[in-house]
Amino acid sequence: MPLLSGLRRFLAALLVLGVWLLLFRLDASLPVVLPAGGRVVTQGEEGTSLFLVLEGLREARRQSGAGAETVVGSLRAGDCFGEFSLLTGEPRSASVDAVTECRLLEVQRSDLEPVLAGRPELAHALSDILARRRLASRRTIERLGAEAAAHPHVLAERMLRRIRVVFGLVDKHAGAPAVRAEQGGSHGTAGAPAGAHTGP
Repeated sequence: MPLLSGLRRFLAALLVLGVWLLLFRLDASLPVVLPAGGRVVTQGEEGTSLFLVLEGLREARRQSGAGAETVVGSLRAGDCFGEFSLLTGEPRSASVDAVTECRLLEVQRSDLEPVLAGRPELAHALSDILARRRLASRRTIERLGAEAAAHPHVLAERMLRRIRVVFGLVDKHAGAPAVRAEQGGSHGTAGAPAGAHTGP
């Protein structure tokens, strides 16, 4: 389906292997239509899904400490947002509003759970991709510093721990499932940087 070409490209990079299992489920999904001015996610809220923009234009807005919102990016057909909340359990880092009427496809965490349960090694690829995407943000570089940015594997390990917690994956080194109580917390190995949010 042409409408899913952008999602296929994204998930091929995101999941690397076994992604076709998810695509067959999404082919049967119905898109959500939102009117201009509608808000699909709100900064600070918990999120368990990502979204693909099929049609229309959306804006991502981030609220400052003073309460003012600033546009930090635009989202067009083929763009995805919300993957950090979906995979790591982090709160939405920005609000996303429709500039025009939009059609969105929503991917729930429950869609990914059977994929990762069957191929838990994909969590390593996911954590590496998320870390590199986060470190590509100037805002993240300013927060973490050049030294942390030069060692993406440190942030990737932190992402991997969060993914394991969110999806209840077994850590082969520990021999037991990750403890879900760690989800959303800032605990990790000594020296692991706290990543700045780059996407809702």
